[in-house]
Amino acid sequence: PTPTAMVRGEIDDEDPLLTTIPIDRYQNVELPSVFAYPHVYEPHPIAKYACDQVREQIKTLATDEWTQHNFFSQSDDDNGAGKMFGVLVVRTDNGSLGYLKAYSGSITGVTHSEQYGFCPTLYNRFETCERTGFSYLTEEAELNKMNLRIEELESDPKRIELQTALDAVKERAMISLAAAKTQQKEQKKKRQVQREQMREELPPEDFVVFEADLAQESAYYQRQVKQVKAENTEELKDG
Repeated sequence: PTPTAMVRGEIDDEDPLLTTIPIDRYQNVELPSVFAYPHVYEPHPIAKYACDQVREQIKTLATDEWTQHNFFSQSDDDNGAGKMFGVLVVRTDNGSLGYLKAYSGSITGVTHSEQYGFCPTLYNRFETCERTGFSYLTEEAELNKMNLRIEELESDPKRIELQTALDAVKERAMISLAAAKTQQKEQKKKRQVQREQMREELPPEDFVVFEADLAQESAYYQRQVKQVKAENTEELKDG
């Protein structure tokens, strides 16, 4: 449990979530007057005492009832996952001290933390909403069914076969398009060389005709690339 600071609050001594602190634990101890900064501070001895009490309770619960969650294991498996607990020391309306305790998230198998003396969650996913009728567990079960169905479809031999065939079509399309573009670039370089060469050798009127022929050739290779793209698209549709 994380030691927290002490605050003055309006809380009844008979509150079932309040754990009373014996008076001999604090009668000669100076109590803090302000709430400590929660990230950098030295926990008060009373807060440490409350943490020790909760820690002992957790050990007992982990052995007797909360057996699906190993809070004290040092292993990295799921059953050794940690859990954040916290205590809040308060002064009651009659001046005595006590503490409230809570934990983050949920604990497997626990639907109501209050039955163990811990503060309730803001949202209890194990209860059905009276206003909307929404049930987390019902919806979770539906999602689990969907996930199971997705796993079944993903592992279906027919799907794997079709996916393999589709991947092969994509690979062929990529190769053919790359080849067409490479050829287009190579022919462009050749035309550039020919253009500069013929510029010096041909009369102006003949060079105009020659350059028009080069433009036609360039358009031809552009059409070739577009045709390969169209053929690939059609093959992917069929695949």
